[in-house]
Amino acid sequence: MNGGVKKPELREDNDEDQLYRVLRMFLEPGIRISNDVYLEMLITHLSGKNKNASDCTRFLKSPKILNWIDRALDQWSTKGLPDHHIVGFTLRLLTLYIEDPKNFTSAREKLIFDR
Repeated sequence: MNGGVKKPELREDNDEDQLYRVLRMFLEPGIRISNDVYLEMLITHLSGKNKNASDCTRFLKSPKILNWIDRALDQWSTKGLPDHHIVGFTLRLLTLYIEDPKNFTSAREKLIFDR
């Protein structure tokens, strides 16, 4: 009845995909944050200090977090530091990530603390 044409499937990003899309946006050249309230809310959310702690802290187990931090440090060492709100957010994200001893070891192996 639709002439044999398939409707394209709409793919909704899951929460994890949305988070990584936001993180990638923070690496865009010239990005400015005028108010860090939402960054603070995101850190609070990821820290598990809310009602959905298990959902939130699972993001921190992903190696994508460390890969993003590594990529950010590489980019900042060649192109200069971004907006100070993003630097602060990144440090707080790293702090949450390395609370897990396995993640701490991974960060140390990537020489994250030496940059």
